Amino acid sequence: MKNQKYLDDIREIKELMNRSSKFLSLSGLSGVFAGFYALAGVVMAEWAFGQYHTGAWTREQVFFFLIFLAFAVLVLSLGTALWFSYRKAQKRQYKMWDVPARRMVAASLVPLLTGGLWSLILVLHGDYGLLVPSMLVFYGLSLTTASYYTYGMVYYLGLAEILTGLLALLWPGYAVWWWALGFGVFHILYGLLMYVKFDRH
Repeated sequence: MKNQKYLDDIREIKELMNRSSKFLSLSGLSGVFAGFYALAGVVMAEWAFGQYHTGAWTREQVFFFLIFLAFAVLVLSLGTALWFSYRKAQKRQYKMWDVPARRMVAASLVPLLTGGLWSLILVLHGDYGLLVPSMLVFYGLSLTTASYYTYGMVYYLGLAEILTGLLALLWPGYAVWWWALGFGVFHILYGLLMYVKFDRH
């Protein structure tokens, strides 16, 4: 009984230390939903390309539709992440917007904003072939930096995104499929692993 009490005390101390240094309200389900949003976006993008090839849409119409689509996927993913994180924080009586959360956001903002500006410059110069690789690489960098303030699994998701971005740079003709792999499949796998390991119990 005493040994069990000591183990429980150690576990509680470890949890308190983690809560003071890491953002633990991140939900695996938000990753799953983000992945499905991305895959739905890929399906709609393929439909838009089909409209262009049949002559129903112009190149400009397809471009603006894709911009709107990317924005919609981003808003849905962020909204879902905030909702599930809020629910998890409420359930476990955590503070959602604590010091680790602020540090995590601050750490991820530099590569995210840099990647956003970089992508905008690419669009302005018409270098669309570099757009998907750049988004994947900069997003991966933001995840690796943010991972120091949350679950370590986020770091490996970031590495997977960076690798996918580099592969997309080597084979740009499959940009849509690299997008589906990085933002869709990897998010779903990561979310399921997170849910099983940290959220289910």
